[in-house]
Amino acid sequence: MTNQKPQTVSEAVALIDAVPVVGEGSGPVEGVYCSDLLSDVLANAPENSLWITVQNHRNIVAVAETRDVAAIVVAGGRPVLDDTKRQAELLEVPIYSSPLTVYEIAGRLYSAGVGRDQS
Repeated sequence: MTNQKPQTVSEAVALIDAVPVVGEGSGPVEGVYCSDLLSDVLANAPENSLWITVQNHRNIVAVAETRDVAAIVVAGGRPVLDDTKRQAELLEVPIYSSPLTVYEIAGRLYSAGVGRDQS
């Protein structure tokens, strides 16, 4: 691993062993938000963040689009439901799957400097 802070979705998801389920994000990653409570994500997730969740139902797509997150990462290797995939394709919301726990994902991204000011 380099000392370079990940700047894009593809760089960040490589750190967490995530694979694309729907689409592939290419935009910037400016932070990370971990929550399974949709109302919390709607109120607090920063724009251009990676949203880490264990939720896999289609409502996560609407929430992600509303908050303009860079991508959704479904943790714990949970399968993404077919109707969720269809909704994500329709709204062009990238979804990734990682076998890691939310804790492990957050730790790796934090250690790499995602969402932290390193000046």
